[in-house]
Amino acid sequence: MHLRIQVAAALSAMVLVAAQAAGAVAADGVTFPSGDAAFSTPLSGSLYRAAAGSKPAPAVVLLHQCSGVDPFVRDWASWFAAHGYTALLVDSISPRGIKPGTCDPAKLTARERGLDALGALAYLRTLPDVDKTRIAVVGWGFGGAAAVAAAAKLTTVDAHVAGGPFKAAVAFYPPCTGTMGSVALATPLLLLLASDATVDPAPPCEAAVAALKAAGQPADSHTYPRVKDGFDNPAERVASMYAGHGMSGTQVFTRFDAGASNDAHDRVAAFLAQQMP
Repeated sequence: MHLRIQVAAALSAMVLVAAQAAGAVAADGVTFPSGDAAFSTPLSGSLYRAAAGSKPAPAVVLLHQCSGVDPFVRDWASWFAAHGYTALLVDSISPRGIKPGTCDPAKLTARERGLDALGALAYLRTLPDVDKTRIAVVGWGFGGAAAVAAAAKLTTVDAHVAGGPFKAAVAFYPPCTGTMGSVALATPLLLLLASDATVDPAPPCEAAVAALKAAGQPADSHTYPRVKDGFDNPAERVASMYAGHGMSGTQVFTRFDAGASNDAHDRVAAFLAQQMP
């Protein structure tokens, strides 16, 4: 019976992913420099242009998790484009020759990826069909930590980005260090967390956001009860366990949750509309 349920769930995932792919938006391959002056190799990215509507359009920079540019992040890019945003999905690992699934600070830090995001911000501001004053950053997992780094005042200063920082930042289930609660933010920040996350538990993030709010920083969070990492990834239809993840054999449990995913899309839309009217 258990196997039958798993097979049925897997088939459902295939149908959902196929349906999303059918509505996918075509992307253009682009290259641009990182905001990290110490890294000279051009970054690569996929540019999803906003659906027809008023131009110039607002934009979002999207930051993948350790596993690289997953299909579900491309689904998010298509979703943003369909909702009037130009989306730039940044690949931070391929240009550096890093294997997908590697979360090793010795090879790539959240701050370096935050500088990548700020390089993407500078690139988007060169596009005539993008509103230079309304650009946000969204990241997942390790990319979520990079989104937090990109929202920090110190990172923004280091990147020397003309036109100012991002207008909004969203981080899905990021790893939250003990120092995050003392970060000075240049950008309003929203964290979307999973109560039962295996790798990046919610409590440290909740504590960090509480400290930021107490210090008057523009931060907020929402924790989804009884969900795991990857709750917005339709490919994760059954709780899965695997070794690796670039974390010395850490066992990782992930599971898609339609209710949490739908609510997350609504929260992201509302947050960006509030911060970038």
